[in-house]
Amino acid sequence: MATARILVVDDEPMVVQLASAALAKQGYEVFSATSPAEALKAATDGLDVDLILSDIVMPEMSGPELIRKVQRHSPSTLAVLMSGYLADELLPEIPLVRKPFVLAELISVVKRVLEESEQALRASSRARDTGQRLQEENKRIQGELKEIAHATEEIMKRSEDITGRQRPR
Repeated sequence: MATARILVVDDEPMVVQLASAALAKQGYEVFSATSPAEALKAATDGLDVDLILSDIVMPEMSGPELIRKVQRHSPSTLAVLMSGYLADELLPEIPLVRKPFVLAELISVVKRVLEESEQALRASSRARDTGQRLQEENKRIQGELKEIAHATEEIMKRSEDITGRQRPR
């Protein structure tokens, strides 16, 4: 993935600043929001991001709820959750980074999620290319089979003309 665009969402400004700075230092394009409402507005008003890094427990709306709403608008948006609590609203398909986190762990999880998505996209692209090649090959073979059937019919007609016998039908 070229430079990934990441939206960091947490109601604690220090966490947003720390995570944003660490991710930006890794070469990611980082946007930040200190409330789920601000993040949702940005994401649905045209801010195109590859991944949302969101706290789970926030006022107004939980991180998983925010992610579900953003993904309804932009289904390919990836997500990583972070929390200092044992949250009831975990989504098993979304990786979790426990707070307080070590920056290397946060960066590692974000990088892994982005790389896995990129690998899945490449695999999907290869499968699509293979499917197209198979369809083209299938059309070519069907054309050849039609030619063979036509040639066989011509041979049978000539054989009838030469022998004077009709073939059983």
